[in-house]
Amino acid sequence: QLETTETMLLGIYECKVPEIKENYWTCVQLFVLLGFNEAAIDLLGRHSAWTRWQNKDTSVRAQFEILESLMTILQKAPRLAGSTTAPLGAKVFTNVNEYNLYKSKWSLACRQLEQNDFLWQECSQSSEMTAKGAKAILQGLLGQEDTLKGCTRTWTELLCAQLLHRYPSIDSLSELSSLAEYCIENSSKDFEVIINILLAILNDNVQEA
Repeated sequence: QLETTETMLLGIYECKVPEIKENYWTCVQLFVLLGFNEAAIDLLGRHSAWTRWQNKDTSVRAQFEILESLMTILQKAPRLAGSTTAPLGAKVFTNVNEYNLYKSKWSLACRQLEQNDFLWQECSQSSEMTAKGAKAILQGLLGQEDTLKGCTRTWTELLCAQLLHRYPSIDSLSELSSLAEYCIENSSKDFEVIINILLAILNDNVQEA
């Protein structure tokens, strides 16, 4: 049985060093992959490196720089229009070409941070968990398949992550059906009857189910 996010978050908000909690990075990664960037930013803002940096602890410089860059990247993440409740300041596009143009520049910023080996090495020396957790977030934002599979728990979460970070412009039921089948094959097989009904609907063949 899957833990709810409320259960996963227990203790994190009360902890002075939340990033050492087992569920901290799991929650941040899951929030990002499912598109809840504001919730992820809130959790990142509770990382102890912020307070330590303000208190002149230079050993967390790399952690601070990575967290600061990651929060900026999340705040500027592009979205295709489809929701009237997009976060304040979010980059929302109605035109797919404009979205793709902006996303290519935004993805470049993600890759530049991901490929800053010196910064990640310094971060690992002060907090290996932070280096590993933050890099996984970047890899998820860049749509890296292994990260999407590894940081999601069910086929529905994987499908959501795929639609957000790999195939945001899917616009046909046949494409959605193929992607759903792929996610089902690569995730938990719970609720098989519901899965079969959903796939039948997507394939426009309800009677067969």
